[in-house]
Amino acid sequence: MTFTQPSSTGLTNFSVLAITVLMAVLYGCANQVAPTGGEKDIQPPSVLKALPLNGSTQFNSSDIHITFDEYVTLQDATTQIYISPVPPSKPEYKVRNKQVSIHFNDTLSPNTTYAVFFGNSIRDLNEGNILLNYSYVFSTGLYIDSLFIKGFVTRATDNTPVSGAVVALYRATDDSVIYKQRPDYFARCTKDGQFEIRNIKEHVYKVVAFEDNNQNLKYDDEEPIAFTDSLLPVRDTTTVVSLHLFKPKRKVNTLLSSRQMGLGRIMLAFANPVADLQIQLVHTDQKPWNIIYNETHDTCTMLVSPMIKASLRFIVFDTGFRDTATVLFKSSVLRSTNKDTLSTYNS
Repeated sequence: MTFTQPSSTGLTNFSVLAITVLMAVLYGCANQVAPTGGEKDIQPPSVLKALPLNGSTQFNSSDIHITFDEYVTLQDATTQIYISPVPPSKPEYKVRNKQVSIHFNDTLSPNTTYAVFFGNSIRDLNEGNILLNYSYVFSTGLYIDSLFIKGFVTRATDNTPVSGAVVALYRATDDSVIYKQRPDYFARCTKDGQFEIRNIKEHVYKVVAFEDNNQNLKYDDEEPIAFTDSLLPVRDTTTVVSLHLFKPKRKVNTLLSSRQMGLGRIMLAFANPVADLQIQLVHTDQKPWNIIYNETHDTCTMLVSPMIKASLRFIVFDTGFRDTATVLFKSSVLRSTNKDTLSTYNS
């Protein structure tokens, strides 16, 4: 058998090739490039399921759980999320991984359709993509109310749209209801002044719009306000409403009358409701024992010591208002004091 000695030229070519390959490998390892990770996520979160189901009737749960296809967060939940009609107290909102939960602290009204509007609050955790205007609707009764009204709110001075104004519907129709209670249904205007209130029960409503500057869902004096000329019947058709906000003139209150009602009882009547009434008794170190208001807060009964039997001078204070009065006690009223009056001081 004959062996052939490899030529020096072959060895040299092989060595060069091996070194070249080795250097390419080492260079590639030394210059690693991070993966691009694909295209940027621009899709908002999607709802996978809701328990109870969105659109449920005969709802009797204290909790709602909404699950999404990715991790989510809630932004500005207290201002973005609202429920119409308004529950007795604010619900609790929680986020855990891919789930948003709502817990109701009070028993909801029977046979009522509720709508939860999330506004722009739901966002994915990583990119902040917003799930716009998601809503969850349910009824404690046998069916979902489907009536709705829509429209727009502008300023009366220049006809510009009003963003964030509250449009409120009230079943009660007395003028003081806007001061005393939160609306039965409400919505907030979008940036272009438009609003829509859905899932309303058929009824005749008082309609009011106002800028809710302190976020208490009640009208406070000096907030711009608008209202319809008459009560609004919401029937089986879509109702369209236009409202124009104006700045009301400041109400100057006044004490209309003050008179003795019994032993240690003085009734005060005012031209307008009082908000933060303070009473100071003059020429005595005593203070009023109690102040009892009527429903509209424009009349009250001041309870003072029954030992005051001649006259009483006092000063009343309220926001932007001050007045002074004197009550002369009549002996005939003192003698007619009954057991109910006396029991006020014994209780």
